[in-house]
Amino acid sequence: MSAHSPERRGSRLDVSKLSLRYGMVQVLHQVSLPSILPGTVVALLGPNAAGKSSLLRGIAGLSSTTGEVCLDGVPVGQAGFAERARKIAYVPQTLPAASRLCVFESVLSAAMAGAGPDGRELRVARAAEQVEATLHQLELMPLADRMLAQLSGGQRQRVGLAQALVRKPRVMLLDEPTSALDLYYQLRSLEQVVAETKRSGLISMIALHDINLALRYADTVVVLSNGCVRGVGCPRQVLSPALFAEVYGVSGRVVEFDGVPQAVITGVRAIRD
Repeated sequence: MSAHSPERRGSRLDVSKLSLRYGMVQVLHQVSLPSILPGTVVALLGPNAAGKSSLLRGIAGLSSTTGEVCLDGVPVGQAGFAERARKIAYVPQTLPAASRLCVFESVLSAAMAGAGPDGRELRVARAAEQVEATLHQLELMPLADRMLAQLSGGQRQRVGLAQALVRKPRVMLLDEPTSALDLYYQLRSLEQVVAETKRSGLISMIALHDINLALRYADTVVVLSNGCVRGVGCPRQVLSPALFAEVYGVSGRVVEFDGVPQAVITGVRAIRD
């Protein structure tokens, strides 16, 4: 059973035969996914260099790919840059630049980028309200007046998440959004992503290395290895002992503790190619 029941509003995302090459290296091999419905949290899993980041960039339209990515049946590539930026928010692994902007200003800039066509004064007022609500949501209000250059890596990573959430996109693509966070903020940040995904009917796709976070928060997992899909579906069903051995080269299984599914890894099973 999935972690949550996806809502049925917003946009449907379809990925079909997506391939990507960097020079002579093929990093994605005709990746196709089942239709992803509004209100769904998808975790991308797999070892290093599996293709997780490349898949996110391909869906965002930031890398030259073959194949097709569609929102509600309309190819994303047909949209102009501004329209695509309003519909799809992409947060890379790299932290937001340590600029001279304060936290509030940096998130406000992101909110304005996703604002509609109303008059500028109205857009600024609405965006400022959205920024304040988002900063409260992510427990960032105490840092609102701090310069980005004064923040820790984890704090800047949370600001990057705020910049994505405040834009109210249809699809949110997050590349390792918890890598610099302590345990508390790992859980709190993903809880807020799940809550906003359900509330707004958006689609959130999150690249993760922590399998337990995927088990805890994802409705669907996509497991990649060497640029190919090795498993897709309900986390408890996909993350089998056979998959742990094939993809990760370890002995492992999923158990339940206090009602929460967790991966138990008991050792190295084989040397991966």
